[in-house]
Amino acid sequence: MPISIPLGEGADFKGTINLIENKAYIIDGGKETAADIPAEMNDIVENYRTIMVEAAAEGDDEILEKYFEVGTLTADEIRKGLIEGIKANKIVPVFFRRCNNGSRNYQSSKLYCKCSSISKRTSGIYC
Repeated sequence: MPISIPLGEGADFKGTINLIENKAYIIDGGKETAADIPAEMNDIVENYRTIMVEAAAEGDDEILEKYFEVGTLTADEIRKGLIEGIKANKIVPVFFRRCNNGSRNYQSSKLYCKCSSISKRTSGIYC
């Protein structure tokens, strides 16, 4: 299940979209800046985000109940539900990371580190 997706491909790569925060992170001149998601990506983002939010809701009964009542979750609720789902081995997160340039710090790496830490403690999986 994607947690972040690329914004652009190949030479048109511009950054990442963090599905939890529902924000684009544009890279320009080596700096990363939060921005609104470009309109042409709205349908794709909404599709991936819906899948992620539903999976996060299933990670915690209290969050699931709120999701049924309200139809959406906050970023903190999504994080909590994802972490619980990962601990229970119900969710396998997928993060976009541009591996050919290690000098760039992407927002997804913050949650990746948290998930990696959880995986090591609960399932013996080492990343």
